Amino acid sequence: MGPSLRNGHEGELFPQLVAASATTKTTVEKLKRVKVKKDRTLFPQDFRPDERGTKMAEGYGFNAFREAAACIDHHNGIGNKFLDHQATFRTWIRKKLQFAEEKR
Repeated sequence: MGPSLRNGHEGELFPQLVAASATTKTTVEKLKRVKVKKDRTLFPQDFRPDERGTKMAEGYGFNAFREAAACIDHHNGIGNKFLDHQATFRTWIRKKLQFAEEKR
């Protein structure tokens, strides 16, 4: 029976393989740490809230599509750009609820 690759001496038997494996692991680890920079953009005019945002708005008694239109008009009107439009919409809904409670 030949030498086993599972005996802890792989580096002695196949040093190139171990070195290549270490390099690949290092490269993969570096790639995992690289963050892709996403550009901030205005709300697209055809933006529609996703299911999560729609349920949130309707759960608070708001019309999701009416609020989306208001959110788009407000933010695009003043030139605000965002990374995540869905998250911005959900923030809009939370703020609307907060403002409504403060008026009481």
